[in-house]
Amino acid sequence: MLPFSFRWHCPANRRGVNESWRRPGRSEPRPGRLTPPLEANKGPDRGRRLRMRSDVMRVATRDAAPARMTASGRSSSARPLPIWQADPGLGLAPAAPKPYALWSRNVRLGHVREHTMQMSRWGSACGLLLLASLVATAQKKITVTRVEGGPLDTAFVGVAKNGDIKVRGAGDEVLSLPQEKLVSVAFSNSPVVPAKGTVALELTSGDRLICVVEGGDFDEMKVSSISAGSMGVLLDYVACVTYLDHVGSGTELPPLADDAVDDVLFLRAGDGLDPLPGEVQRLARTGVVFTSDAGKDRLFSFIKDRVVAVRFAATDEYKEPEGLLCVVGFRDGGQLTGVLTGNEGGALLLKLTVGPTVTLDRRLIRSLAFKNAAFRYLSELAPKEHAEVPFLEGGPTFGVVRDRGFGREEHLAIGTRKYHKGVGLHARSTCKWDLGGRYAVFKAEVGVDPLTRNRAVPGSVVMRVLADGQEVWKSGQLVSGDDPVQVLVKGLGGKRELVIEVDFASSLGTGARAVLGNAMLLRK
Repeated sequence: MLPFSFRWHCPANRRGVNESWRRPGRSEPRPGRLTPPLEANKGPDRGRRLRMRSDVMRVATRDAAPARMTASGRSSSARPLPIWQADPGLGLAPAAPKPYALWSRNVRLGHVREHTMQMSRWGSACGLLLLASLVATAQKKITVTRVEGGPLDTAFVGVAKNGDIKVRGAGDEVLSLPQEKLVSVAFSNSPVVPAKGTVALELTSGDRLICVVEGGDFDEMKVSSISAGSMGVLLDYVACVTYLDHVGSGTELPPLADDAVDDVLFLRAGDGLDPLPGEVQRLARTGVVFTSDAGKDRLFSFIKDRVVAVRFAATDEYKEPEGLLCVVGFRDGGQLTGVLTGNEGGALLLKLTVGPTVTLDRRLIRSLAFKNAAFRYLSELAPKEHAEVPFLEGGPTFGVVRDRGFGREEHLAIGTRKYHKGVGLHARSTCKWDLGGRYAVFKAEVGVDPLTRNRAVPGSVVMRVLADGQEVWKSGQLVSGDDPVQVLVKGLGGKRELVIEVDFASSLGTGARAVLGNAMLLRK
């Protein structure tokens, strides 16, 4: 089979074109059908079994005279010519394209014009460019949540030197959005699995960095990560280092005691952990140099000694600095907090609250969440009271879910939207927060967890918002799988208490999981 078609490019009056495979009952050849040169097989059924010789045809390039034209602008075969051949005055085609002539036993069978092959190559190139453009666009797509106004779906451009987030507007116009007017920026990047040999470095600020230990001394440890490059971190800012390859069932660390004065090294022992109190001397590339009853300055190997984690004794309590901060979430599950800016080269810089200034790889950023004096996430405030009544007496209760999904889900979700910040409540629940008269507006996107959206009876709830005992907002029936409902309650200035009530609806106790995505309190 030849890699191009003859159907529209073979003049019909050429020898071999209007000769068709003859079958019983067919007296005329099929118009436009190309008959390849044939040769009878040798054998008893000679003349009936036919085959095509694969080495008969060859492609030759030669100059050819233009096709004969009639007065009506058609060729002698009555098949319409392309418009640039029918009317050369239009100037739509290059001058006299060179044809590729097909020959078989010195008999010309047809022509495939050079422009046809060029158009095929151009089409392939354009297809590849379009695919690359779509991939690049998909990687840059973001959803911006603003303090005022609804979500904005756009494309990420970068960060200005003053910290403004630059996005793509209508007509390829670049817009600058001040960070103080933003709540979050969610990227369309999917999560990635940390590589083998990495550790989770947990800082006293609550940040978490997935990295590789490069070494260190008594005061500082050197690490490198794909998301924030190489840096030095003071051990006073380190809360815990976990070797991810050894994390599994039975490796959950016990709570940190308030009166703990020793560092603790956790070694894997069967299906559990063997804690070893002592003092960390330094962290090395291959393990932890640790002083304990087992020996002084002994190197415990991450691999041979099966080190799971090393927890540092609590030092001074962390105090978050005032001002505008950005919490950067990474695709590998890490996060860092600091002041986000840019530079002239387009790099993203983050001055950490407990560390140096690092350069971020934008390809590994999954979210940006902003903290400032203008608002406070409801999930960052501990409820002062929570009561839950299960549907069946003695049934399970679920408590208050903050900044994570129900069960094993990573994030809260409503419909197809996921939220890095938010509150989850199961019906029938009543949850109270202390406002202290400091906030004026309550804002959230509410709905039902999409887990039961495909069931015969999807989960559903009814929700109410009260301020100082007075109802300020009430929903209709919220159903799993539906889009989020916007809630905006103004006039809370001076109110002391905010109450969220979640009750059963048509699904009763099945899938009655209410979600308050990006729930926040505004000061104004």
